[in-house]
Amino acid sequence: MGRLIARNWISVDGFIAGNGGDLTWIRGDEEMGAYELDLIGGADAVLFGGKTYREFSSFWPNVPQMPQASAFEQAFAEKINGTRKIAVSRTLEASDWAGTEIVSAVTADSIGGIKASAERTVMYGSADVLGQIISLGLLDELHLLVHPLLLGGGLNVFDSLGKTVELTRVRAAAFGSGVVLVQYAVSI
Repeated sequence: MGRLIARNWISVDGFIAGNGGDLTWIRGDEEMGAYELDLIGGADAVLFGGKTYREFSSFWPNVPQMPQASAFEQAFAEKINGTRKIAVSRTLEASDWAGTEIVSAVTADSIGGIKASAERTVMYGSADVLGQIISLGLLDELHLLVHPLLLGGGLNVFDSLGKTVELTRVRAAAFGSGVVLVQYAVSI
């Protein structure tokens, strides 16, 4: 069975988005970009919740035609646009983003099927979907890009767990931007 890796930007106080879904606090640098390219470069599939999927699908397919796009954006777009994409959504019925499949719910069978058909699946954002996957015991790794700030409110990805989940640190790396990458293996 393949591995499912969730990657999230997160504030020190545990929020993956500020109030109203604000993401303007996210920082980046070349080291973080290299990590992101390595992560997507090793993925056979990418998993999203509906909202995150809509955000990604409205931007990344267009990047190759954007002359103002950075070298990082061009490289990331090439990788993600050529990778199998799975959106978990009750409302999304179709997509123009090539290589997209739609799954209507998070179940042991739907997520287990994804893991069985891909060596390495990377999940971006999607707080509700991630919480459900963790609760089902189907997440293998959690990669948190901890930003050096306190948001004081917003979307907390772990509010819905309702149980303790043991994590084992696999790697930690500090980037020049002040962001700290912490990779955990999930023990469920």
